[in-house]
Amino acid sequence: MSEKLKQSLKEAKVVMFDEYCYMIHPLLDGFPKIDPILLDEVSTRMVGIIKQWDDFDVVLTIEAMGIHLATAVCLKMDKPLLIIRKRRYGLKDEQELFQKTGYGKFSLFLNGLNINSRVVVIDDVISTGGTLRAVLPALIKRDVKVLGVVALIDKSGISNQLQKEFCLPVVPLEYVKVSSKGVKIVSKEQAGNG
Repeated sequence: MSEKLKQSLKEAKVVMFDEYCYMIHPLLDGFPKIDPILLDEVSTRMVGIIKQWDDFDVVLTIEAMGIHLATAVCLKMDKPLLIIRKRRYGLKDEQELFQKTGYGKFSLFLNGLNINSRVVVIDDVISTGGTLRAVLPALIKRDVKVLGVVALIDKSGISNQLQKEFCLPVVPLEYVKVSSKGVKIVSKEQAGNG
């Protein structure tokens, strides 16, 4: 259990985007400053989860706020890192993925991932499941074997539903409820089923 992570989550500020409560946290936003001890603690927990799965080829993440988490994991596990980007490059095998989140709609672009690759996905936050619902089917369609997803937090309790939907582990380090009053750490059961 990471007391430093729990304390930092409890101290996170919340801002409103219309009706959407958005929490500001160093590991989710890059500010306030990312404490290297916190990053090490979180990546160590992520590695502990990933080691329970089969061997894999690539640590995969989605631009932008999963990058530092995935980088720390790939350094600890001596695995390469691949980033699904928000920018189109126009390469021959590029695949555009449509992403809808709690605060917007975006396109993502997948390049450089070989068919039959075995990957683990690192995400910063699961809110609506929109990002994973865009990324996971695209990977499966490319015959990529996704061993599992590890996220820093689940804000809606939807990771259980995603796990059933895609028949793979979707594991957040913490479940939180975010309201205009602040951030509260909750149990998996309190988080709900999405």
